[in-house]
Amino acid sequence: MRYKLLLLSMSCIISNSANAFDISLLNNTTRADLTPYIAGGPDSSNGFLNVNETRHFTNETLFIRDRVKEGDKVSFSLWDPENQQQIRCGKVRFKGLKQFRVIDNNGTLICQQAQNTAFKALSWNLWTGPGEGTPELKDHIKRVVEDIAAINPDVFLSIETYGKGAAIQEAMAKANHVPVEDIHYYTITCNNPADQSSCQRGKGIDNLAVFSKYEIIDSFIYNGKTVGNFNVGGVKINVENKKTGIKQPVWVIDTWLHYKDDIEKPLDDYYLAKRDGTPLPESPVKTDENYRLPQAKEIIEVIEPLLSNADDTPIILGGDHNTVSHLDFAKKWKKAHYGVVLPFKVSKVFTDAGFKDSYREIHPNPILYPGSSWSPMNRTSDAPQRIDYIYYKGAKLQATDSVMVDSPRAGFSHLTSDHGAMLTSFNLSAFPKKDI
Repeated sequence: MRYKLLLLSMSCIISNSANAFDISLLNNTTRADLTPYIAGGPDSSNGFLNVNETRHFTNETLFIRDRVKEGDKVSFSLWDPENQQQIRCGKVRFKGLKQFRVIDNNGTLICQQAQNTAFKALSWNLWTGPGEGTPELKDHIKRVVEDIAAINPDVFLSIETYGKGAAIQEAMAKANHVPVEDIHYYTITCNNPADQSSCQRGKGIDNLAVFSKYEIIDSFIYNGKTVGNFNVGGVKINVENKKTGIKQPVWVIDTWLHYKDDIEKPLDDYYLAKRDGTPLPESPVKTDENYRLPQAKEIIEVIEPLLSNADDTPIILGGDHNTVSHLDFAKKWKKAHYGVVLPFKVSKVFTDAGFKDSYREIHPNPILYPGSSWSPMNRTSDAPQRIDYIYYKGAKLQATDSVMVDSPRAGFSHLTSDHGAMLTSFNLSAFPKKDI
């Protein structure tokens, strides 16, 4: 029997745990008789790779578990029995984010490798700031734009933009040595977001806005029952790999959930009561029920068409949600939280919809990495208060790092912001066009 190798659409996504990898093979041909080979061995347990099938290989996959570990560089290919030949995609290192696919180009099977593009997304509530026309407001804007330029995100989801948009755009342009018009700027919260000339940027109504080094090719606006363009909206950006010129669209959705029925004091009171053994007040989970929970549910309903297409066009959803995460108060962390277990529902709305919480994915232990974003301006909370998020969804997108930037200027003051800044680094994979 001849053992031949051949390679298909492969995506390697590394999880945060040690010695873990996930390689997905996608058959983009009309052939259903192709056999994957890794490190010289066939995937005999699963047989042929079917048309449009995506097959996953991890460090727990039986036929490679004892032969391949994270970091190994091995051959990866696919055997074509019809033509009695192998299609090779070369050596593959089992680490990082990689994708390959096999396409049928003019009757010939060809292997393509996806190109990875690294970029950073920042979500930050900038604070309304001091009063209009005051010297303090000018200093506030100066501090904010200097911080954003220092962080230098590729995409910035701004909340409480309020008059700072033009300065942010100019600062990002200066930091990247490009003309101002090369920093694409879209105001979501205005009278008519579809007509950006109507937005009166900087006139006090521009809550949500997106700034991007990449071209904005589409927009998403909405006004409904519990949320409108003050709470949700977004843009589709065309993320370009500068070396290859390959472009991959990504939806970027900016969100703000209501601050009413504030979570801070109810959570602190409950947390301290558990610590001190005193009678428990009402569960802080209930604070979300009137405003934030209905808003989160409506946002998911509205973006359902985008969610169903996320493997083709990934989604980044960030914002200030004014409530904490169920992941931070799960049962497994009970002992370290004085016995507190709280099933917060807003965050679960997003994770149940398939979103990954980028910060908690990279830092799964909330005791070591609380990521509190409320409030660097006034250190008054006893319980962890992570209320700012960057979620994402889509097979082509993988978080590689995530930090809560508590003090960009090594010390917030009453003139900077009352929120920490959420910064996540991503790898985005994209294929060349079909004809090669």
